[in-house]
Amino acid sequence: MASGFCTRCGAALVRGACPRGHPQRVARTRGRRRGRWPILVVLLGIAVAAGYLGLVWYPFRAAEALMRPTSSEYARALEAYRAAVDAVPEPDGEPEEVIDSVDPVLARAQEARDRLAQAQISLEERTAVQVPVVSGRPPLGEALDLRESILAFYTGGLETVGRLDAVARYLSGLSGALTQLEDLEQEFDGVSAEDAGRAMESAQPVAEQLNADLEALTPPDELGAVHSALEAIANRIQADLRQIAQTAEQGGPVVEALLADVEAEIDAFRQSVAEAPVEALRSGLGSTLKTLTRRTGRINEGLAALRADGLAGIVVPPPAPS
Repeated sequence: MASGFCTRCGAALVRGACPRGHPQRVARTRGRRRGRWPILVVLLGIAVAAGYLGLVWYPFRAAEALMRPTSSEYARALEAYRAAVDAVPEPDGEPEEVIDSVDPVLARAQEARDRLAQAQISLEERTAVQVPVVSGRPPLGEALDLRESILAFYTGGLETVGRLDAVARYLSGLSGALTQLEDLEQEFDGVSAEDAGRAMESAQPVAEQLNADLEALTPPDELGAVHSALEAIANRIQADLRQIAQTAEQGGPVVEALLADVEAEIDAFRQSVAEAPVEALRSGLGSTLKTLTRRTGRINEGLAALRADGLAGIVVPPPAPS
């Protein structure tokens, strides 16, 4: 019984087939559909692989490429920064020791400034491609957060090293004042009340030069109070010397008391110079140093965590000395 016609010649189909043997379009269409399944499977595999690369492989490799050079530069910059901070003289030293420590502080501060600035420039030019969803996946998300923390350290480190440099340069300027002070000590060494008048002839110009040296200095904010104290002491010394010159001919207890005052003022001046680094730390620089120490501690922990996650070549600096 015929059903339908041949799609090629129009002859009646016998049991669904053309009596002349022509293939039917329906049969060819079904064959093409069956041939599409392997292609779909391949495309699906490509999509799965792309998803794996996007969600797993790229975040890991991008984080590694970002943090390997970054951690190395950060470690070198942190080492130089710590060296500059450690060069600050210890408290309870002599004023001469404070002045002698200035050159090492200046040299290490300059080295730290160079390394911090170079590392900052390099890191500002280096980042990972920001891909929605993918960039927030570990470990890339953590690496990008660390990048921002390290940049913040570079900014704070440069500011702090600059403040250390300013303090050191001011202390270097005090070397001339200390020289004048030593000359005063020599003028009054072993001078009696009767000889005080003759000592005034050479002592007063030294005291005037001491005041001039202080007036020529511009203290950093951290040492503004110290500078004011030194100026007040120098003014008292000059006032006492004038009074000694006026009463030298009388001699006796008044001149002896004035000589004792000058000696005490010289000691107070030296003590203020010796305590200048401590005062700089107390005036806010110390709290800044502590803040940066805590920040670098968190950065080091983050780098250690990335290395533990399997990122190769990550440099973790040693902890700060206690």
